[in-house]
Amino acid sequence: ERQESAGLRGAIYKRKWQVQGQRTDLDRALGYYLKGYEMGPEHDQGYTGVNAAFVLDLLAREDAAEAKNTETSGIVASEFRQRAGTIRRDLVTLLPGLLEANKNEWLKREWWFYTTRAEAHFGLGEYDEAVAALRAYNAAVGIAHRPSNESRRGSSRPS
Repeated sequence: ERQESAGLRGAIYKRKWQVQGQRTDLDRALGYYLKGYEMGPEHDQGYTGVNAAFVLDLLAREDAAEAKNTETSGIVASEFRQRAGTIRRDLVTLLPGLLEANKNEWLKREWWFYTTRAEAHFGLGEYDEAVAALRAYNAAVGIAHRPSNESRRGSSRPS
């Protein structure tokens, strides 16, 4: 099976979960995203990995809520969160280097690549790095960034 197919299958089951709320769809989405991630995040620029991490967070949230309802320890939720963190750390380490590879020059102008990096940082609680990844895209495509205090001075809104 191709990595792209695994990612698309994961997306379909994640969408089904969003619409129908069935846990089995979320479990299936995770399975497909992990399958794609394990084929190598360098091949899909982190797409299946960042989605696997997000689904792991969703499953952790559901398991934590169930643990609270049943007054149990929530060990599964903790394991899901740890795995999500491991995937994200892998991505924030790997993805910047993909920009430097000769064959990947095209990535420098792809917004989704920068948002994948930003999402991985955001999921790790690295908010400044997430913003930096998004601003790196703006710089790559020539979009100027105005610091927030400048934009307020130029605004017609009252202070």
